Amino acid sequence: MSAADGSNVTEQALGRIIGRLQARVALLGELEALTRRRGDAIAKERFDALGRLDDARDAVIGRLVATSQDLEAAARDAAGSASPEAIRLVVEATELLARIEEADRRDEVALRATSERHRQEIERVSVADRASRAYHGPSRTSSLSSGYRTEHTA
Repeated sequence: MSAADGSNVTEQALGRIIGRLQARVALLGELEALTRRRGDAIAKERFDALGRLDDARDAVIGRLVATSQDLEAAARDAAGSASPEAIRLVVEATELLARIEEADRRDEVALRATSERHRQEIERVSVADRASRAYHGPSRTSSLSSGYRTEHTA
């Protein structure tokens, strides 16, 4: 193999990795947009939208995972080349991923806080209900059981 052939192989490998990196950045951009929409839904307590957004995120993550091996193979083929475009794309992908991870952490904290607030509200309702029953005393209800009238204390 001549030096020109080796250079051509490296250029092809580099072209392949740049293409894969561009696709990865596009998918990460799509994931970031879905993550922002998910964060907005959580902030506005529009929990009905979370299922759809999580399904869409799962699909994008599945595509990212599916392309990871091909990207790794392309990176091995282009190892040692210092393409400014490849480096720029790697940096962009890394930054996108960091923003997505940070947003996911914020969303998790917000969801936990909302869940805790709801739990406390339900607890207050339960305490008020018990207090109301204690104030009014036990209620007596009657029902028929096996044809006989019985009294029950609630």
